[in-house]
Formats: sequence, C-alpha cells, structure tokens
Amino acid sequence: MPLEQLVNDAKLDSTYKVASYATAFNAVYDTIDAYKSNLNIVPKMLGPEVLGIENKWSGRPSDYTDFMDMSKCYAVAHHLYTRGDKLYPNTFISNLTQLATDFPDKPKMQTEYSDSDWNSTALLIHNSLVYEGVAAYLVWDLFWPGADFLDLENPWSAGTWVNTNGFKVGTKYYVFKQFAAFIKPGWTRIETITKSKSVKSTAFISPDSLKVSQVLINTNGLSQNIVSDPLLYNVTSGKVYRTSATENCVLVGDYVPGVMALPAKSITTIAFEGSEFPLSSKPRLITEKTLELYPNPVTEESVLKISGFGANVTVMVVNLQGQIVSKDLIDNEEEFRLGRNLKSGLYILQVSDGVKQESLRIEIR
Repeated sequence: MPLEQLVNDAKLDSTYKVASYATAFNAVYDTIDAYKSNLNIVPKMLGPEVLGIENKWSGRPSDYTDFMDMSKCYAVAHHLYTRGDKLYPNTFISNLTQLATDFPDKPKMQTEYSDSDWNSTALLIHNSLVYEGVAAYLVWDLFWPGADFLDLENPWSAGTWVNTNGFKVGTKYYVFKQFAAFIKPGWTRIETITKSKSVKSTAFISPDSLKVSQVLINTNGLSQNIVSDPLLYNVTSGKVYRTSATENCVLVGDYVPGVMALPAKSITTIAFEGSEFPLSSKPRLITEKTLELYPNPVTEESVLKISGFGANVTVMVVNLQGQIVSKDLIDNEEEFRLGRNLKSGLYILQVSDGVKQESLRIEIR
C-alpha cells in the first residue's frame, strides 16, 4: 500500500478522542506507582522533552507543565534545537535563565542537542550549567557515523574500516570529556568569578569536599592569561587538562599557583584535590584577582591593593574558625598594610564595599 494511503487511513476523525500529554503522563506514572512494589528499580519520569526551550511547533516546556501534576515529574527535560543560534551560544541565555526561574526546585536536563562546532558546544554546555543550572547535558550522536564524537564505521564490515578499531574520536568527544571526566554524579556547582569577558568559568565540588574541578573556556581568538586562585579551598595537588586546536584533553602538567596561559579557543580543566576551609560552606574559585597582596605570605611590609570597589571599603581578617581578628575601614585609593599585630597562621582576608565582596587566602609568618 502506498505510504500516502497509509497516512490518510491513519487520520483521526473529529469524534475520536485522544489523551493530552498531561493525561498520558499521569496514566503512565500512576501505573508505575501501582506496581512499584514489584520493581527492583522504580523509574523516575522526565518531561515534557520538547524540541526547544521556546518553539511554536512542539511548544515551550510551560505549554505542557502548566497542565501537568509536577509532583509526578522528577525533572524538566528539553532539547535546544530552537530559540537560539548554534554558532552563538549566548543567544540561548535569556531562555535558559527563564527555565531556571520557572522550575527552581526541579532538576533540569538538556536531553539531546549537539548541533554545533566543538568550541560553541563547550560554551553552550557552560551556559546550560550556569544560567539554567542543568543537572545533565546529553547528546544523541555520541556513537554515530559521521559524528564528531565517536565516528562509527560499518560494524558488520570490518574489512572496509579506514580506522583500526572501526571508529574515529572527534574533537567534540574531548570537549565533553573536559566536563564529564572530572565532574561526577552528586557533585555540586559552586560560584566562580572572573574579570575577563572572554574567559568563562564554572566549577564543581565533590560531596566530601576533597575534590574540585574548574572548567575554563577561552572564547577569544587570542591567548589569555588568568590567575586561578582556589580561595577558600586548601589545595594539596592539582592536574591541568586541555583541549584546543592542537590538543585533545591532554594532561599539560601539575597545577601551579600564579599566572596560567589559556590558548586561543580552548577549554581547560583544573582537577584540584584538597579540602574546604571550615570558614565557608560555599567555597568560591576566583579565576582572575581583583585583590592584590604582596608579598604573601604576609610580612610587616605587605601592601593590599584593590580594584573595582566603591569609595568606602571594609577590610576584615578572619581566622579559619570564622572569628574576626581585625577590621578596618579604608578608601578605595588607599594602600593598606597588613601583618601588624597578627599571629602566625592562615587567614581569610575579606574586602567589601557593601555591594561587592571578595576574599583572599593569606598566610602570616
């Protein structure tokens, strides 16, 4: 029978009733719930998994969730085929932000999209993590002929393979590895700060606070220098991995405090090991300093310089138990000397103008 005839025969007349998405979703959930005592693993349901975050064809997530019993929906899922330009990932930001606002208490998951070049893909993953707060970013063509992830050849005809094992690893695979190999299930995203508009940073901490992974994307066509300072995290060791036009998630060396060069159009992951200082329940990683203290470790001659603060600035020195040991009010233009009347040890220097606040770990000898 011709395909057209099959399609015509399948059309429903106006008297035929079908379930809405919300009704069908509830029916599946209720059936699973009724038999869950017989299941070894009770599945969690995701929805509505529309093609895009704003799309007249398949609808926005809210076009479905407004009519759903969201207590039955574990996570809000969607793709990213619409309402953004794949080569300009920042065009998605406003809608990613709206999803975070609409569903603050639900995990969000991007469940398919990968339709962009490797550098844009890295930035789109970053934006999804930072602006939407996704719990998962999935792709459909991880294993697929012609994919820039794992490009598969004909599995039934090994004699025709061009590559020894019948597949080729693409650059997008290594971009995903920069995130996935160093950020594990259960890790929590923590705040990062960067002054450079062309360097994007995100970081995650393990549940036991013994590991932190920071991912840095240089979106610029030129190399950028940054200073990575793990601030309220006591680093005992660290490894640096990088993907660029000439590197595929290679180990480029141990983490060394100070200036780090990020090659043009690259993605760098720093895998820290250490421990969180008890002072802060929310550690922050600063990728470029707005506070400068030299020398540090602190001596009688150490001078603090700040940038980007208001006129009246409060400078506090806090010990690792959270106790304030000194507090001064200075002007933004002043040079402030530290080290006087403070016992030897580790401290956190906190600087605030009432709006902006930055911190710096210091040592006094």
